[in-house]
Amino acid sequence: MPNVKVRITTESEEQSSGNAAVLAQQAGTPDAKGMATTSLFVHAAVGNIKQAVQYGLSNVGNFTGDYIKQNQINNQLEMFSNVSTIAMGAISGGWIGAVIATASIAMKVGLGEFGKYTQNQISSLNNRLSMERSGNQLFDGSRATED
Repeated sequence: MPNVKVRITTESEEQSSGNAAVLAQQAGTPDAKGMATTSLFVHAAVGNIKQAVQYGLSNVGNFTGDYIKQNQINNQLEMFSNVSTIAMGAISGGWIGAVIATASIAMKVGLGEFGKYTQNQISSLNNRLSMERSGNQLFDGSRATED
């Protein structure tokens, strides 16, 4: 049987002794502060680009009179915003960040659709009540005169 000697060292001893494997491992490991700074910088840069593009394209309908084109541009900007939100979530938080960003977008879209539905219901109710107040509609929903 060979005689095996084990030496237990602390991390500071390995650094001072110049253990190449440990130093290479520590050099290749990104620190959290550097990653957070990079993530914040990238997030701010993408946010500024999105804001500049939106500002530049927000008045196309006013300048050209083509409001259908303006609506299409707004829809494409919203899609770009959603994709960039998911990408930023993936960059900063991996797949967990992408899932959280996707859930956030799903909630935003769902609440927007719920708001449209609610506004449609309120508008319909207001129209019906307006017709009833003006005497153009009877309580049974008909427009005939009461005899």
